[in-house]
Amino acid sequence: MHTPFTHRIALMNSSYSTRSLILYGRTACDNEPRLRRLLRNGWQIITLPDEGDIAALREALSKATAMISLGWKAEWKDATTTLRMIQAPGAGVDAYDAKALPKGCALCNVYEHATPIAEYTMGALVALTTGMVRRDRAFRQGSWEGTGRRDGIPHDELCGSTLGLIGYGTIGREIAVRAHAFGMKLRAVRSRATHEGDPLLEWIGGPERLRELLETSDHVVVCCPLTESTRGLLNAERLSWMKPTAQLVNVARAEVADEQALYEALKSRRIAGAALDVWYRYPASGFDVMLPSTAPFHELENIVMTPHLCAWTHAMVERRWTKMAANLDALAEGRALQNVVAQA
Repeated sequence: MHTPFTHRIALMNSSYSTRSLILYGRTACDNEPRLRRLLRNGWQIITLPDEGDIAALREALSKATAMISLGWKAEWKDATTTLRMIQAPGAGVDAYDAKALPKGCALCNVYEHATPIAEYTMGALVALTTGMVRRDRAFRQGSWEGTGRRDGIPHDELCGSTLGLIGYGTIGREIAVRAHAFGMKLRAVRSRATHEGDPLLEWIGGPERLRELLETSDHVVVCCPLTESTRGLLNAERLSWMKPTAQLVNVARAEVADEQALYEALKSRRIAGAALDVWYRYPASGFDVMLPSTAPFHELENIVMTPHLCAWTHAMVERRWTKMAANLDALAEGRALQNVVAQA
């Protein structure tokens, strides 16, 4: 993920009697009451839940100072000369065309999701290692598979096993803290080589050590951002470097792993199993029913599937909107913005 930093920009002055904020899309609009409670400065808030109403968006942009949305498109740039901040309500900014920001506008993101993602990851590792989900289904049908009371086949432990982290930012380190408490051995690769050590890790390296990490890890967690260099990173060849007994957990973006290659690796048991919380297809709304991939992952018995929920906790949502409200207050008061990832 992007490293947070502050940035000062001349955004507001006393001539602005009204500050206009656009909440664009259902996610932003549903949090309007929360945001109003958290803001210290007065804002005129325009809610646009219908992302298909581009005419309304362009009209609002013509006088808006700030915007909270799940994306930014180049074709919106000419609609505004007043926009000074686009606030992403999450960490990922791959849906924002940073090269098409209006002049004088900053794109900011927000984090606060590392704790629940790390907790989910450890739960997923426990579930995979014990076969908990599969055995729960079997036990409901009367099968006592795996019980020590009837000489079942034992399952493994996390303690003493090796965890490889692809990505070592805020999320990666939170996972490492918890995995270390489980007695796991840890190593990581990140997008650029580093000479800085970490007492939690046996080693950390750049992309050139990816093969070593995949070949020696009992569990691999994908927790890196989706970029041009990481898209399709885990292709068929690299998945073949993993141990046949290894488990994969993806809490980053689905596209870091090649869709068909990952499905084939799991179907053929080239790798033992996976926990996947990020996907290749998403519904237009939370009420739509659809499968998350063109490949039939749902037919596999050696995976745990969840609908991109690992970070979505009550506490995380409150922390994020508190941070976003603070950034809007900073904008209003001419103070430094937090987590600026791009600016025109």
